[in-house]
Amino acid sequence: MKDHANTDVRTAEPRRLGYSVRGLANWILDHAETVGYRHTNMGINKLVYFAVEAFLVERNVLLTNAKMEAWEHGPVFRELYQSFKSYGNGFIGGRAKSFSTASEEFEEAKIHLPPKKKPS
Repeated sequence: MKDHANTDVRTAEPRRLGYSVRGLANWILDHAETVGYRHTNMGINKLVYFAVEAFLVERNVLLTNAKMEAWEHGPVFRELYQSFKSYGNGFIGGRAKSFSTASEEFEEAKIHLPPKKKPS
């Protein structure tokens, strides 16, 4: 597979964005909520996994440095599982939090995406 620069993307080192896996999950949960969907802990873990995999395979971009684990029922990011385990098998009713060194408090994890380009 070749990218736009005509280099073999399978052998090139992926570009690493280093997004927080909790922030990615919260972004997906926020978007899902706007279209009327809700997710379980295992569901959000799988969706984040699919997003990470799609960006890596299709764009050679690694969205997060978080480690994935192979569990019996599918891929899991331990950080996400721990963040949402209080919901059990039910729908997630909150957002993942991360510790902020600036405020010295736990805050809702976010990712800061670049603004969308306007069509020319």
